[in-house]
Amino acid sequence: MSFLFDEELTTAVDRLRRGLGDTVAPGLRSDEEYEATLIRYPDEALALAVMAEGLAVEYAQKPDSISDAGTTITWRERVKTWLALAGSARLLVTASVAAAGAIVTSTQALREDEYWPGEYARFRVNTPTWWTD
Repeated sequence: MSFLFDEELTTAVDRLRRGLGDTVAPGLRSDEEYEATLIRYPDEALALAVMAEGLAVEYAQKPDSISDAGTTITWRERVKTWLALAGSARLLVTASVAAAGAIVTSTQALREDEYWPGEYARFRVNTPTWWTD
């Protein structure tokens, strides 16, 4: 189980670790788990949501409070934070997908000789078109 964290946030793993608060060795998850999640979910926001939900599920099953040498860790608040983070990240992904769908439309190009060469995608600005006039 490897653990590396760079404050410069040069890699996606570093950015995920920062987002989840997993920046102190030995870490809540190994680098390999982060990398596997990024392979499965290349979108960093979605990977963050998946990792946050995984941490919330795992730590919700553990004792709520752990004390050792005067230090107490309460998982309840962290679980709530991870679930809120996962929800926010999923909303971000949903908004990104919805925005991309609204910006890119598919249309046919018509040449002067009325030949339809094929379909292409173009970016639209919120302007009236022949079918909305």
